[in-house]
Amino acid sequence: MSVSKDFVEDGRFPQTTGGREQPTPEPPPLTPRQRRILYAAMLAILLLIPSIALIFRSGDKPFRDLDVSQVVAASVESTSPDVSAALDGDAIADLVSVLQAVKLYGEVLNYQELSGTFVTFTFTLADGTEHTVSACAPYVVIDGTGYQTDAEPCQALGTIADQAAAAP
Repeated sequence: MSVSKDFVEDGRFPQTTGGREQPTPEPPPLTPRQRRILYAAMLAILLLIPSIALIFRSGDKPFRDLDVSQVVAASVESTSPDVSAALDGDAIADLVSVLQAVKLYGEVLNYQELSGTFVTFTFTLADGTEHTVSACAPYVVIDGTGYQTDAEPCQALGTIADQAAAAP
């Protein structure tokens, strides 16, 4: 009997796996410093996710550059109570300040199915452009296109309509 080259010094032959791969060994445990770095990275990721969501939810302000001096005429119509009135200088200033704050979060296709009190403002700019803005919280319709928005500007527009109805 001849001794092969694979013979190990202690007298045993090396272990074979019969052609199968051996499982990978377990990685060494993390050191306390590595754990702190891992936890800090996970915390940073968890804090970034809401921040990114807020950026995408920031909304668009279509009337942010609107100035009171650009509006030459404005009127309001409301469905409840049935009101139709022209707005004066102070009411136009209030309307412009509310419109500047309106944020649009996404187009809404089924705004015609909404029920509730709609207030509709029609205003003309100095260049002759006419815009129509209707509000029924939390939706606003600008020139025939519906959008989701915050409830606060819609309520403020309703207040302006109520003040116009109460004016003599």
